[in-house]
Amino acid sequence: MQHASNYQPPGWLTFLLWVLAFSGGIAATVSDAAPSHPRDIVQTVSNPLTGIGHDGEADDGYGYSIAVAGNTALIGVPWDGMTAAFQGSVHVMTKIGDDWQIQAKLVAPDMPEFGLFGTSVAMSGDLALVGANSAPNDAGVRTGAAYVFQREGEQWHFVQRLIPRNAIANDLFGWKVAINGHTALVSSTKHLDTTSGRIGKVAVFQFDGTTWSESAPWLSDATINVSFGTALALQDDMALVGSPGNERVDVYELSGGVWQKTRTVVAPDNDPLMTADGFGEALAVDGATAVIGAPDTSKIGEATTGRAFQYDISQDWAVVRVLSSSIVDASRFAQGLAINGEQILSLSAGFTPDTGYLHLKAIQTGQSVVELPLSYGVYESMPIAIGTDEVLVGMRQATVGPNGRQGMVARFTEDTANIWSPTDSLNSGNGGYSEGFGLSVAISGDTAVVGMNNGDYGDIAFVATAHVFERGEQGWVYHSRLVPPDPQRGSLISSYVDIDRDTILLSGDNSQTQSDVCHVFVREDSQWVLQQTIPCAGSDPTSRALSGDRLVIGARFRADPSGQEGAVDVYRRVVGVWSLEATLRPDNCPESCGFGSAVDIHGDKILVGAVSQAAQNSTHYGAAYLYELGPQGWGMTARWTLPTVGYFATEVALGEHVAAIASRTPPESGVGAWTGAVHVFGDHAGSWQFESEFMGDTSLAGDDFGSALAVDGNALLVGAYSANNQRGTAYLFERSASGWQQSMQFQPAASLPGTPIVFGYAVAMSGSDVLIGIPDYSEPVPWGNALEGAVQFIDSALEHIYSDGFE
Repeated sequence: MQHASNYQPPGWLTFLLWVLAFSGGIAATVSDAAPSHPRDIVQTVSNPLTGIGHDGEADDGYGYSIAVAGNTALIGVPWDGMTAAFQGSVHVMTKIGDDWQIQAKLVAPDMPEFGLFGTSVAMSGDLALVGANSAPNDAGVRTGAAYVFQREGEQWHFVQRLIPRNAIANDLFGWKVAINGHTALVSSTKHLDTTSGRIGKVAVFQFDGTTWSESAPWLSDATINVSFGTALALQDDMALVGSPGNERVDVYELSGGVWQKTRTVVAPDNDPLMTADGFGEALAVDGATAVIGAPDTSKIGEATTGRAFQYDISQDWAVVRVLSSSIVDASRFAQGLAINGEQILSLSAGFTPDTGYLHLKAIQTGQSVVELPLSYGVYESMPIAIGTDEVLVGMRQATVGPNGRQGMVARFTEDTANIWSPTDSLNSGNGGYSEGFGLSVAISGDTAVVGMNNGDYGDIAFVATAHVFERGEQGWVYHSRLVPPDPQRGSLISSYVDIDRDTILLSGDNSQTQSDVCHVFVREDSQWVLQQTIPCAGSDPTSRALSGDRLVIGARFRADPSGQEGAVDVYRRVVGVWSLEATLRPDNCPESCGFGSAVDIHGDKILVGAVSQAAQNSTHYGAAYLYELGPQGWGMTARWTLPTVGYFATEVALGEHVAAIASRTPPESGVGAWTGAVHVFGDHAGSWQFESEFMGDTSLAGDDFGSALAVDGNALLVGAYSANNQRGTAYLFERSASGWQQSMQFQPAASLPGTPIVFGYAVAMSGSDVLIGIPDYSEPVPWGNALEGAVQFIDSALEHIYSDGFE
């Protein structure tokens, strides 16, 4: 592998730098000669920590609808957002052994925002029918629609969109769907028939072997909204339509190729103490057994509400029995129903918030088989479905990890002793729209920490947090999430993270108190616990650094009594308590010089950037200051500036014997607007000397080269998040006996979608491991969430470290 030779400063300048640094002098200046452009091997990287297992987001509503056929389940996620908010999706799950695995994710073609695809689902064989009750028609009117998909082998294909004749805005077409063989039913509970004035409709579609075509619709008999079509049940040549608004269920039967209404079922009125309210809100049919739910039914003298009416269809719809909950703390019994052969399943809510029950009743006797608690409560129209030896219950309001109302599907299984018990639930994993995962990264040994700016914590939105990963035999795996104490909306924003062995820093702005805070966590056994919160007044959220028992906080906006802005606070930990050790202020920094805009610390050395400093000739826009700890405390031992027009010390990184300082040239420089470079100084037996100035071998103006820096030993990692046609790049430079050379270039794989994704916005190194933040990464549609962010771990990236004798 060939490398261009590194630029070396003239001998007189090297000598001058050596003298000034050794003597603690001021104003060592970097040469303005052209930076070198060594060549290297480009290594593309992929597989960031997002994907199928991270598809979920707060307020997705996973489990809003469920349908099961054999070993396949459809799970509706109507508030899922891919390229726009609330487009909706359906997860197709297949059961292999005892586990459900994702097979596909169904989305509607060209669905705009708020389409709510997945409001309802139904399945028959290899056909799936999905309702989207806010989808637009071809004219853009939100009538609602239904979509037919077909499975061929392991692949699912879109077949046809269904929209009925005379559909109008806000029909809610797709509220409920049912499919069986060549018949598909789709309800629109708010459709107004302009001819008859009746409200509510069920559209009937028949498949002729080529196309699904609409036949005569079924209309409500009411001229007011009675929620006709709130529930549908379809079995062979018979269909049931619930109208809970007027407590009735209409029965339709297919005869001679024509569907006709054959009867209307109403609740029995033989109990004067009971009112059967909501009759028809839930339906289930299996063979000769039909069950109709009336969850708002009440009876004088009883606290519980809700009844289910069991009918024998073969006996001219004779009432077999009335079912109710045997649990006192239950309400709205029968708001969800299903039949699994020998048992009738019903859902009820609890009087206590966020509680509910799954009831199993023997179909022959009506006796309770078991009544199982539901930890997340039961809400209106929650679905229930029967799988092989298990029951699935949609819990659209459930919190999954940090995501409130992401939703999940609870599972209950029956063992060989006929004992029912809960088992692992189904969910879509944790992700989030525009959460900024990867805006800051840090790594120390086998522990990494990733900052996230706009996450949800339970029901609390916009809380910056840190995710901890640990490396084991299976590679890097998620360990835990660190949150600020007493989290509130905006209690921590613009987060920044750092780590050194068993200490993690999570810092940012608290918009509630209009202050800056630094939270320090420590590892106790295998858990991370908050040790102390430190105020960071006047600081920049990203201008903090941690090393051992010291924490440095840049406060570029803090003014002293004389009005000079800029300071750096040094905190030291003694016996587990952090206290202020020193405040650094340079003597020669003019007013508003920006001292503290960038900081780093390594052991007994601190590097400080002052990026907005102005010189007398108005050509300098920054300086870097090196402080070292001596017998008299912290003292400045070097100051470096740039002799040409440019912003110097925009970012800094400090190792044991290496100081890296980034610069950018402004438009007035005439050498390429916002061209970045990195200037490296080395500690040679106690004397800091200029060593090199360089760019990446593919760097261009506007690449943001040097926007992130990390140093470890004789290696330097540089981020350039606007390079590579706005997709981002990270460059690895290594120091050998012959000087600094670019040894590797990391770029996102072409298969990673999106531009820009700001690959390299944050970088970190530890030993031979590299960590790169990709905060604007979006998982390929339909998976994941837009701009959810990602990180990339690259193990053993450093293979060419040489000993140069400086250490």
